[in-house]
Amino acid sequence: MSIQQDLEAVKQSVVILDKQISTRIKDVDSYLEDLQSAMESSAGDLLSQVEDKIDLLAGTVDEEVRKIDQRFENLGRYWEEELGNIRLNAQDQMGRLQEKLGDVHIEGKNLLEEFKNEYSIQKDKIEEFVSRYKANFQKEGEAASDRLGESLRNMKEEGNEILQTLREEFSGTIDKMEQIVKKNEKVLEIHAEKIRVDVEY
Repeated sequence: MSIQQDLEAVKQSVVILDKQISTRIKDVDSYLEDLQSAMESSAGDLLSQVEDKIDLLAGTVDEEVRKIDQRFENLGRYWEEELGNIRLNAQDQMGRLQEKLGDVHIEGKNLLEEFKNEYSIQKDKIEEFVSRYKANFQKEGEAASDRLGESLRNMKEEGNEILQTLREEFSGTIDKMEQIVKKNEKVLEIHAEKIRVDVEY
Protein backbone atom coordinates (compact mmCIF):
# COMPACT_ATOMS: atom_id res chain seq x y z
CA MET A 1 0.00 0.00 0.00
CA SER A 2 1.13 3.54 -0.75
CA ILE A 3 1.43 6.36 1.75
CA GLN A 4 -1.61 7.99 0.16
CA GLN A 5 -3.65 4.86 0.75
CA ASP A 6 -2.42 4.68 4.35
CA LEU A 7 -3.37 8.31 4.88
CA GLU A 8 -6.82 7.71 3.41
CA ALA A 9 -7.25 4.69 5.65
CA VAL A 10 -6.28 6.76 8.71
CA LYS A 11 -8.64 9.55 7.69
CA GLN A 12 -11.40 7.01 7.23
CA SER A 13 -10.67 5.67 10.71
CA VAL A 14 -10.86 9.21 12.08
CA VAL A 15 -14.23 9.72 10.41
CA ILE A 16 -15.49 6.46 11.88
CA LEU A 17 -14.09 7.37 15.30
CA ASP A 18 -15.67 10.81 15.09
CA LYS A 19 -19.03 9.21 14.34
CA GLN A 20 -18.54 6.79 17.21
CA ILE A 21 -17.69 9.67 19.55
CA SER A 22 -20.74 11.62 18.39
CA THR A 23 -22.91 8.55 18.89
CA ARG A 24 -21.41 8.02 22.33
CA ILE A 25 -22.08 11.64 23.27
CA LYS A 26 -25.68 11.27 22.11
CA ASP A 27 -25.98 8.05 24.12
CA VAL A 28 -24.62 9.83 27.20
CA ASP A 29 -27.00 12.75 26.64
CA SER A 30 -29.92 10.37 26.21
CA TYR A 31 -28.94 8.44 29.33
CA LEU A 32 -28.62 11.60 31.39
CA GLU A 33 -31.92 12.92 30.06
CA ASP A 34 -33.61 9.65 31.01
CA LEU A 35 -31.93 9.77 34.43
CA GLN A 36 -32.96 13.38 34.95
CA SER A 37 -36.52 12.59 33.87
CA ALA A 38 -36.66 9.65 36.27
CA MET A 39 -35.29 11.79 39.10
CA GLU A 40 -37.77 14.56 38.39
CA SER A 41 -40.60 12.05 38.32
CA SER A 42 -39.46 10.40 41.56
CA ALA A 43 -38.92 13.73 43.28
CA GLY A 44 -42.29 14.95 42.06
CA ASP A 45 -43.96 11.81 43.40
CA LEU A 46 -42.14 12.22 46.72
CA LEU A 47 -43.16 15.87 47.04
CA SER A 48 -46.72 14.97 46.14
CA GLN A 49 -46.78 12.22 48.77
CA VAL A 50 -45.42 14.55 51.44
CA GLU A 51 -47.96 17.23 50.54
CA ASP A 52 -50.79 14.66 50.56
CA LYS A 53 -49.71 13.40 53.99
CA ILE A 54 -49.54 16.95 55.34
CA ASP A 55 -53.02 17.69 53.97
CA LEU A 56 -54.31 14.42 55.43
CA LEU A 57 -52.78 15.20 58.81
CA ALA A 58 -54.24 18.70 58.77
CA GLY A 59 -57.65 17.29 57.86
CA THR A 60 -57.40 14.73 60.68
CA VAL A 61 -56.55 17.39 63.25
CA ASP A 62 -59.35 19.64 61.98
CA GLU A 63 -61.76 16.72 62.28
CA GLU A 64 -60.64 16.04 65.86
CA VAL A 65 -61.14 19.71 66.74
CA ARG A 66 -64.61 19.56 65.20
CA LYS A 67 -65.46 16.43 67.21
CA ILE A 68 -64.28 18.06 70.44
CA ASP A 69 -66.34 21.17 69.71
CA GLN A 70 -69.34 18.93 69.03
CA ARG A 71 -68.83 17.12 72.36
CA PHE A 72 -68.65 20.48 74.14
CA GLU A 73 -71.89 21.54 72.50
CA ASN A 74 -73.63 18.23 73.26
CA LEU A 75 -72.56 18.28 76.90
CA GLY A 76 -73.71 21.88 77.33
CA ARG A 77 -77.07 20.99 75.79
CA TYR A 78 -77.29 17.94 78.08
CA TRP A 79 -76.80 20.09 81.19
CA GLU A 80 -79.40 22.58 80.01
CA GLU A 81 -81.89 19.75 79.46
CA GLU A 82 -81.09 18.25 82.87
CA LEU A 83 -81.58 21.60 84.56
CA GLY A 84 -84.88 22.03 82.73
CA ASN A 85 -85.99 18.57 83.87
CA ILE A 86 -85.04 19.38 87.47
CA ARG A 87 -87.06 22.58 87.32
CA LEU A 88 -90.09 20.88 85.81
CA ASN A 89 -89.92 18.03 88.31
CA ALA A 90 -89.61 20.39 91.28
CA GLN A 91 -92.45 22.57 90.01
CA ASP A 92 -94.61 19.49 89.50
CA GLN A 93 -93.91 18.23 93.01
CA MET A 94 -94.57 21.66 94.48
CA GLY A 95 -97.83 21.90 92.55
CA ARG A 96 -99.03 18.52 93.84
CA LEU A 97 -98.04 19.44 97.37
CA GLN A 98 -99.86 22.75 97.06
CA GLU A 99 -103.01 20.90 96.00
CA LYS A 100 -102.77 18.62 99.02
CA LEU A 101 -102.22 21.50 101.44
CA GLY A 102 -104.73 23.85 99.83
CA ASP A 103 -107.47 23.13 102.36
CA VAL A 104 -105.21 22.53 105.36
CA HIS A 105 -104.92 24.99 108.27
CA ILE A 106 -102.21 27.65 108.64
CA GLU A 107 -99.48 25.18 109.64
CA GLY A 108 -99.86 23.47 106.30
CA LYS A 109 -99.57 26.79 104.49
CA ASN A 110 -96.44 27.60 106.45
CA LEU A 111 -95.01 24.22 105.41
CA LEU A 112 -95.79 25.02 101.78
CA GLU A 113 -94.07 28.39 102.08
CA GLU A 114 -91.03 26.73 103.65
CA PHE A 115 -90.94 24.24 100.80
CA LYS A 116 -91.08 27.08 98.27
CA ASN A 117 -88.17 28.84 99.96
CA GLU A 118 -86.11 25.65 100.11
CA TYR A 119 -86.87 24.95 96.45
CA SER A 120 -85.78 28.46 95.49
CA ILE A 121 -82.52 28.07 97.42
CA GLN A 122 -81.74 24.69 95.86
CA LYS A 123 -82.71 25.95 92.40
CA ASP A 124 -80.27 28.86 92.72
CA LYS A 125 -77.53 26.48 93.85
CA ILE A 126 -78.15 24.17 90.91
CA GLU A 127 -78.13 27.04 88.42
CA GLU A 128 -74.94 28.43 89.94
CA PHE A 129 -73.27 25.02 89.72
CA VAL A 130 -74.34 24.48 86.12
CA SER A 131 -73.27 27.99 85.13
CA ARG A 132 -69.87 27.60 86.78
CA TYR A 133 -69.40 24.13 85.29
CA LYS A 134 -70.30 25.33 81.79
CA ALA A 135 -67.92 28.29 82.11
CA ASN A 136 -65.04 26.04 83.23
CA PHE A 137 -65.85 23.49 80.57
CA GLN A 138 -65.92 26.14 77.87
CA LYS A 139 -62.64 27.60 79.12
CA GLU A 140 -60.96 24.17 79.05
CA GLY A 141 -62.42 23.52 75.61
CA GLU A 142 -61.02 26.78 74.26
CA ALA A 143 -57.61 25.94 75.75
CA ALA A 144 -57.71 22.48 74.15
CA SER A 145 -58.67 24.00 70.80
CA ASP A 146 -55.80 26.48 71.09
CA ARG A 147 -53.35 23.65 71.80
CA LEU A 148 -54.61 21.65 68.84
CA GLY A 149 -54.43 24.72 66.63
CA GLU A 150 -50.85 25.38 67.71
CA SER A 151 -49.91 21.74 67.04
CA LEU A 152 -51.49 21.95 63.60
CA ARG A 153 -49.59 25.13 62.76
CA ASN A 154 -46.32 23.54 63.91
CA MET A 155 -46.95 20.44 61.80
CA LYS A 156 -47.74 22.56 58.74
CA GLU A 157 -44.56 24.59 59.26
CA GLU A 158 -42.47 21.41 59.59
CA GLY A 159 -44.10 19.99 56.47
CA ASN A 160 -43.34 23.15 54.50
CA GLU A 161 -39.72 23.03 55.70
CA ILE A 162 -39.45 19.40 54.52
CA LEU A 163 -40.87 20.32 51.11
CA GLN A 164 -38.47 23.26 50.77
CA THR A 165 -35.51 21.05 51.72
CA LEU A 166 -36.51 18.42 49.17
CA ARG A 167 -36.87 21.05 46.45
CA GLU A 168 -33.43 22.51 47.26
CA GLU A 169 -31.75 19.09 47.32
CA PHE A 170 -33.43 18.07 44.07
CA SER A 171 -32.38 21.32 42.40
CA GLY A 172 -28.78 20.75 43.54
CA THR A 173 -28.83 17.22 42.13
CA ILE A 174 -30.03 18.45 38.73
CA ASP A 175 -27.25 21.05 38.68
CA LYS A 176 -24.67 18.33 39.38
CA MET A 177 -26.03 16.14 36.59
CA GLU A 178 -25.82 19.04 34.14
CA GLN A 179 -22.21 19.65 35.18
CA ILE A 180 -21.42 15.97 34.56
CA VAL A 181 -22.93 16.17 31.07
CA LYS A 182 -20.94 19.28 30.21
CA LYS A 183 -17.75 17.75 31.60
CA ASN A 184 -18.16 14.54 29.58
CA GLU A 185 -18.92 16.51 26.42
CA LYS A 186 -15.78 18.59 26.90
CA VAL A 187 -13.61 15.52 27.51
CA LEU A 188 -14.91 13.77 24.41
CA GLU A 189 -14.44 16.90 22.28
CA ILE A 190 -10.84 17.27 23.48
CA HIS A 191 -10.16 13.60 22.78
CA ALA A 192 -11.63 13.81 19.26
CA GLU A 193 -9.72 17.00 18.49
CA LYS A 194 -6.48 15.40 19.65
CA ILE A 195 -7.02 12.44 17.32
CA ARG A 196 -7.69 14.77 14.39
CA VAL A 197 -4.51 16.74 15.09
CA ASP A 198 -2.42 13.58 15.40
CA VAL A 199 -3.75 12.28 12.09
CA GLU A 200 -3.20 15.54 10.23
CA TYR A 201 0.41 15.73 11.38
